Amino acid sequence: MKEITIEFILQFLKTSKFAYSPTHKKLSYPVLLRIYNKLKGGERFRPIHIYNNIIVDGHHRYVCLNILNREIEILNWTLSSSSVITSWDKIEIENIDWDHPTKHTLLI
Repeated sequence: MKEITIEFILQFLKTSKFAYSPTHKKLSYPVLLRIYNKLKGGERFRPIHIYNNIIVDGHHRYVCLNILNREIEILNWTLSSSSVITSWDKIEIENIDWDHPTKHTLLI
């Protein structure tokens, strides 16, 4: 099975056709890599939340499932009024772990 790099993911996003549109402008490479490896190891994740062909929750899972050519389970959901639809070829990949506690800042 292929290993994924930031360059590979960016190329994949630019050249692939997707059934659902994103609402994120950026994705986290460490999160993508972690999900990709877990999926390769046989783990399953909850469904992708979708509203009218727009991803509400699950962008990282959706990308990894597409890379691995796996079936994508969806769950109909609601869309926040602040959500902005973008296109996959415009998404940036950050080499920042969004799940790491130092990434988050509390606003008091």
